Amino acid sequence: MTRSGSTSRHRSMWAYVLMVICVVSLGVNPAAAQESPEAQSARAVAAWQAGDLNAAADGWRVLVSEGHAGGDGWYNAGAAALAAGRRGEAVLFLERALRADPSDVDAVHNLALLRTGRLATLEAGIETRAGFAEKLGARVAPTTAAWLFAATWLLTAVLLWRLRRDATGSVRLRLLVAAALVTAVTSLGLLGCSVVRHERSNEAVVVRDDAPLREGPSADFRSTQALPGGLRVRLVGRSADHVRVTLPDGGLGWLAATEAPLIGLR
Repeated sequence: MTRSGSTSRHRSMWAYVLMVICVVSLGVNPAAAQESPEAQSARAVAAWQAGDLNAAADGWRVLVSEGHAGGDGWYNAGAAALAAGRRGEAVLFLERALRADPSDVDAVHNLALLRTGRLATLEAGIETRAGFAEKLGARVAPTTAAWLFAATWLLTAVLLWRLRRDATGSVRLRLLVAAALVTAVTSLGLLGCSVVRHERSNEAVVVRDDAPLREGPSADFRSTQALPGGLRVRLVGRSADHVRVTLPDGGLGWLAATEAPLIGLR
């Protein structure tokens, strides 16, 4: 893989191509073979090598939309979209690749290539990679964190009440209070991490260039500004086929739901 301009790894693609060749040589119906993820991958690779970047991007987009993804699938879809000049799709797919594998340096590199000019200005201050809080929050369900928080602080309150009424100054009771306090503070941290994770789960990407941000949830409302493809926004509401979004600068507006798909798949 090169590091100048649009890049693509197409990891394991040659294995897919060889598999398709074997299928054809064995006399399997080509129409049936075309339905396999391997054949779809091979067609996308062939289009890439032939210089038909839009066909390659379309092929990978179909492949990942059918669930044949994983980190490599999302990366290849993003790299193909980047090469085809489809910035919004490229950012969306590369962000999904990064969610699947936060250590994917190639996805980070290509996202850096995309976040220039006006997009970089609008997204100033947004954290690109998952932080420690989000990674920890992904391991703890919000309800679990909330119940743990409530239980530990209730226990701490009870123990403190017992300690105040204990005239003997029991060392054991003091140790229990200290342990409960540590656990309560830890549970508060877990709850905070869970909230961070929940907030990030509502992140979406504008996939259309010059997408109109409207004052209300339909095309009849006035457009206040045109958003660049690839801009990350946060979904805060929905009405029919439109979503209400918060911009990085705190502004609010409505977009067609198809123009701002969520990064995380639910």
